[in-house]
Order: sequence, then C-alpha cells, then structure tokens
Amino acid sequence: MTGRDFSGGLFISLFPSWLSIALGLVLLFYSDNLAAEEKPDVPPPDTSSEELFFKLSADIQRLRNVRVVAADRSEERYLPDLKPKFIVSWHDIFLNGDHAQVRSDWVLEDRPKWREGGKSSNIPLTHETVSEYSGLIICSRPEGEAIHAEIGHVAATKKVPYSLLYAAYSTTRRPVASAALPFFGVGRTWNGPELATSGSSLLVDHLIKTDYRSWIGPVRDHTLKVPAIKVVILVSDEPYSPKLSRHDGVLQMWSVWNVWFTDDANHFPIRMQSSRRYVYKDKEVPLIWQGEGRYGPVYVAGEYQDYGNGLWYPASGSEVSYAVDPGSPVVIETPDDIVDEYLREGHYRMKSVVFPAGIREWQILTLEDLPATSQLWIEPPNGALLHKVDSHTEEIVGKTVAESQRILGNAGQAGAYSRPIVSPHGQSTNRMIFLGANALLAVALAVYCLRKWGKSGKSSGH
Repeated sequence: MTGRDFSGGLFISLFPSWLSIALGLVLLFYSDNLAAEEKPDVPPPDTSSEELFFKLSADIQRLRNVRVVAADRSEERYLPDLKPKFIVSWHDIFLNGDHAQVRSDWVLEDRPKWREGGKSSNIPLTHETVSEYSGLIICSRPEGEAIHAEIGHVAATKKVPYSLLYAAYSTTRRPVASAALPFFGVGRTWNGPELATSGSSLLVDHLIKTDYRSWIGPVRDHTLKVPAIKVVILVSDEPYSPKLSRHDGVLQMWSVWNVWFTDDANHFPIRMQSSRRYVYKDKEVPLIWQGEGRYGPVYVAGEYQDYGNGLWYPASGSEVSYAVDPGSPVVIETPDDIVDEYLREGHYRMKSVVFPAGIREWQILTLEDLPATSQLWIEPPNGALLHKVDSHTEEIVGKTVAESQRILGNAGQAGAYSRPIVSPHGQSTNRMIFLGANALLAVALAVYCLRKWGKSGKSSGH
C-alpha cells in the first residue's frame, strides 16, 4: 500500500477530519519525495548514436599520420590452474595514411618493468640503416611491386653469407603489428576484412564497423566509477527465439556488445564487452553475471591524454578474454528454466563459471604527429636474401644471376634466378629430394662394397 492509499485509509478515519486532511497532505508530499529518491529522474544524454559514431570516426581519422612508441604485454592460459605464457613486446610504429613501418622486439617471459619500453628511434629506417636494427621490421604500402615486407636478421655462415632476410609479399596482405593498440589499424588497406581475426584486432576496433542506426540507446549509466553513456549493439539483427513448452509468449535472445562512452563533450569509448540480451514478452530480463567474467572479451581504456594538437588517446588499457572453466559444474537449463527464474526472482543469473584465459595490456610511451611526406617503405639492401613469398623464389640482392644460383645451390636449373622457398625445417623440397637421393645412392654403394669385399674375402680363404 503506497502513501497515497494510506492517507485515505482506515487509519486516517480515526482522526478528526481536519487532521486527516492535514496528515494526508503531509504523507502525500513525503511519499512523492521518497519515490523520487528511490527512482531518481535521470535526464537523457545530450547526444545521439549518430553523434557518438561520427565523433569516434573523427578521432580515428586523427590517427592517420602519427608515430607511436608502445609497450605490450600478453598473458595466456588454457586452464585456470595452468602456468600462464607471457609475451612482452615493444613497438616503434610510423603510420602515414596507408603506409606503415613497424619495428618490434619481444621476450617470451614476464617483465615487471615492461611499461618502460625498449629501443626506439625518432626517424624511420631506410635500406641503408635497416641492418642496424636487430628486431623484426615490417613495412606496408597500398601498391607497388611488393606491398608487404618482413625483415629480420639471421646468423651468417660461409655457406650462407647473407645476414638479413627480406620477405616480400606482392599480393598477400598480412598484419602490420601484433601490438594490442586500439584503432590504429582501422580504415587501413593493410587491415582488411581478411585480417579481422588477427592478433592485433581488439574488440573495440569493431565498433566503427557497426551501423549506428541499430544502436540501442544512448542512456546515462551509473554502473562504472565515472559518469558514462551506454549503448547496446546487437551483434546479430535477428534474435534466437527458442520454443517454450511451459510458458506462453516469446523469449528472445541476442549476443550483444555493451559500450560505454565518457559523459562529457569528448565522448571517448572507455569500455566495451561481449554480453547477452534476453527479452521476454517485450520486457528486458536483467542478467546477473559471475563476477567480472563475460562470454567473450572485455575491453577497458585507461585515462585519455591530450598528446597535442587535439590528439587524444588512452595512455594505457587492456582487454581480457574469458573462457568457460571446464572444471566447473555443468549446468544445463532449458529456455523455460530461464523464464521460471525471471518470473520468480525478477532476473536471470548466468550459471557458467568463467576465467580470464587471455589478458592483453598496452602502454603508450610516445604519440606524436608524423609529417605526411614521410617515406616508410624500405627497399631490400644489398647482400640481403630477398624472399619472394608469393612466387616462392629467392635471390641475393646485388648479386648476378650466376652468383645467386651458385650461393643458393641452384646452378643446375637453367634460366632460374632463384630456388624454391625453404620449408619450415630449413631446407627446400628440391634439396630434400636431392639429399634423399644421395643418401640412397650412398647406401647402395656401401652394400655393393660390403658384398664385393665379402666375396673377395671368401675367395682368398680357399
């Protein structure tokens, strides 16, 4: 019974009429105030999904010509009790539109001071200075004889005089960097749909690929530690509607992304996570999760910083991917069980226990504008082994045809400038066949000699 009902009820009739009227007015006033305190009137945000989307697009466009120095740490485990595997890497990244040059170095162990970074340079490398860097160098450009190059060092020997490998791709697109840095790959020719599942792709990178007209919201949200605006994005347009046997009506289920933006003029995306959405009889079913875990990645941006000239970017951040704990009890519930719990409890509690299977963190050390005239492509230097991946050929840069054939062991092939690409075991298919044939020949000669020696020995004995 509410205050309004109480003010005109049996209890009030026991008082004089004038006292009943006065007390009723007082209770009416306070009941309205209490209701307002319990359910505060939250004004809608002064923005729209369209404004949020195009503000984000403008911020991403601001990253077209920049230089970035960043540290990256990843941690992976396949089971909750297993010891995690670590990769700590440092990246010196130059981006000029669709041109890129990335220098990376890494260690396969955890480093407590990983955020302090590694070696970096203020200027891009060239074919004259590329030999001075010991890590992995990746270059990419939108067009040319080669569009992607990966450059690294090997130990030179007498038989293999080159110390620099230059892998060139003429048609194949590959990820430019494995660093977990949001938005740097969005809209680049070297980060097309075929690379959407590469290691450098974060959940938040997919935000700009969605249709803002299908966003649900925005609404003001107070679940985070800072004032935020929340939108819900349906991953699939059509819901899954399982058949109910004990209930009437329709239960609709979606996979969704929940996204939070800062509730200010900047509207920066600060959190994005995979989730679920259940609707029964056109009413939202509140979902309660087990701790921070979700059925998918959870992206969190650190504090945004102004790096000059209107260039804002999160100085740090992380993305955690969750997986269902295989050791947790298996709970099998039907769609009717979900409706039962919702009608009984007013919500549905997700039953699966998840654990953080993958953690990626990054730290920005330098972020600055890069002149649009910067040249980032590195031509193969003299003495390098040029490995043409798409045509499966190799050559030594600066050597004649005869010299390359002699050094690479391909002189027997008339008119061939290079030999086939080496296998993962370090030898080409032709060379393995050649070695196998020689081994067979050696065995045959050994057997022949032993038999010959045996016959001659018997003859001399008689």
